[in-house]
Amino acid sequence: MCDPSAEDLAQQAVRDHGQFMARQERWTEQSNAMHAADRDRETTLGGMPPEDLLAFGARSDIVFALEHAPIDGPSSYAALRLTGITELERCARTMPTAR
Repeated sequence: MCDPSAEDLAQQAVRDHGQFMARQERWTEQSNAMHAADRDRETTLGGMPPEDLLAFGARSDIVFALEHAPIDGPSSYAALRLTGITELERCARTMPTAR
């Protein structure tokens, strides 16, 4: 098994942060982080935009919860994830469409 590269580790850290903010319902912080990364034209060493990685992390948390909602039965957690979709879409609508 190969060790992960510095780029892999850096991307995973940003995705994890996006996932964490989604789980904590920190949508304003999520949006601010995405806008700041875009404004500052940040990229990882491999050229990946952090705003994309943050959004991917948040999406993965939302999708995971929705995938498991049918198994776990109706829950307030799944309902909160639907709110998360709405918030993530709001963040996405305020982002520029292209670098």
